Amino acid sequence: MKTTQAKNDDVATSHIPFLDGLRALCAIYVVLHHWWFQYCYNQPLLDRWSRLCTHGRWSVDVFMVISGFCLTIPVSKYGALREGAIAFMKRRAWRILPPYYFAIALSLILIGTVIGSKSGTRWDLCIPVSLSGLLSHLLLLQDLRAPYYAMINAPMWSISVEWRIYFLFPLFAWLLCRNREVIVLLVAGALSVIYYQVLLRFHSGYLNINASPHYILLFSFGLVASSLVYTPNRQTWLRYVGICLMFALAILVRVTVHYYGSKPGNGLLRTILQDIDVGLIAAGLISYAAIKQASLLTRALSWAPLAFIGTFAYSIYLIHLPLLQCEWLLLRGFRISDELAFGIGCIVGIPVIVGLSYGFHCLFERPFLRRKVVICQTKS
Repeated sequence: MKTTQAKNDDVATSHIPFLDGLRALCAIYVVLHHWWFQYCYNQPLLDRWSRLCTHGRWSVDVFMVISGFCLTIPVSKYGALREGAIAFMKRRAWRILPPYYFAIALSLILIGTVIGSKSGTRWDLCIPVSLSGLLSHLLLLQDLRAPYYAMINAPMWSISVEWRIYFLFPLFAWLLCRNREVIVLLVAGALSVIYYQVLLRFHSGYLNINASPHYILLFSFGLVASSLVYTPNRQTWLRYVGICLMFALAILVRVTVHYYGSKPGNGLLRTILQDIDVGLIAAGLISYAAIKQASLLTRALSWAPLAFIGTFAYSIYLIHLPLLQCEWLLLRGFRISDELAFGIGCIVGIPVIVGLSYGFHCLFERPFLRRKVVICQTKS
C-alpha cells in the first residue's frame, strides 16, 4: 500500500505546470546552445551569438534543482520517505533508465548509418564509439573519464551525474524529516568537497568538470526549497525569509566569482561558483513561484503550450544532439551559408526536433510513466 501511494505521489509531483514550463525553457535553450556550438569551426558566427547561446550548462544546473525539488515534495508533506530507499531507487530506475537506453540505441543507429563520419562540428566529440566508452554509458559512468563523457551522445553525462546523486536522497530525506535543512546543505557541501578530492587523487591531478561533484549541492538546494515551501504548518514569513536568504547567498557567490573566479588558472573554480550561483537563483525563484501561485512568474511558466513541452523535456534532452547533427548535414547539402543555415535551424529545425522528441517520448518514455498526471497545487 505504501509503495502504491508513493508511485501516485511521484507522478503527482513530477508534473507541476510552472515547473514543466521551466523544464521546457531549459530544454529548448540546451538545443539552441548545442545548435550554436555545431558551428565551432566558424568563430565569427560563434562570437556574434555568444551572449545569447553560450550558457547551456546553466540549464543543467536548473534541471538539477528541479529534480531535488520535485522528489522532496511528498517527503515534505508526509514527513517521511514512505516507500523506503530500495523502492525509491527502483522507481527512479524505471523512470530514468529505459528512455536513456533507448536514446543510446537511437544514437548508435544514427552513428552507424548517417552521422558516423567526422564533420568538423562539435559532434566530432561523440565519435568514434569504443567498446569501453559504450560500457561506461551503459553503467552510467561516462562523466568520470574525459575520453568517454561526450562519446555517443554528449549531453548524457548529466544523466550519469544525477543517477549517482539519487543514492544520497534517502539520507537527505531522513535529515529533512527532522527539520535539519541546514545540516542537509552542510552534508551536501562536505560530500561535494570529498568527491572532488577523490577524483583529483585517482585522476593524477586532472579533473573532468563534467563529473560535477558540486551538483550534489545544487540538488540539495532543490530539496531545501521544497521543504521550505511544502512542510506543513510553517509560517509564511519563514518561507519568505528562506527565499531572501537564497537570493542573498546568490549575490555573495556572484561577488566571489567576480573577485576570485576571474583570476588566471581559476577556470574550474569559476565554473563551480557560477553553477552554485545559478542553482541558488533557481531554488529561490522556484520557491517563490510555488508559494505565489497567482504571481506573473508562475502564470507565465504555466502557459499551457510551454507546460506541455515540459512534460517531455527529458526526451528532448536525450535525443536532440544526434538530430542536430542530422539537421546540420541536411542544411549543408543545400550549400547555403552558415549564417543562413543557423537561422533556419533556429526557426524551423528546433521546432522539428521538439516534435520528433515528442514522438520518442510517446514510444519510449511515456510507457514508463506511472499513470495519468495529477496536478499538484500550492496554497499561497
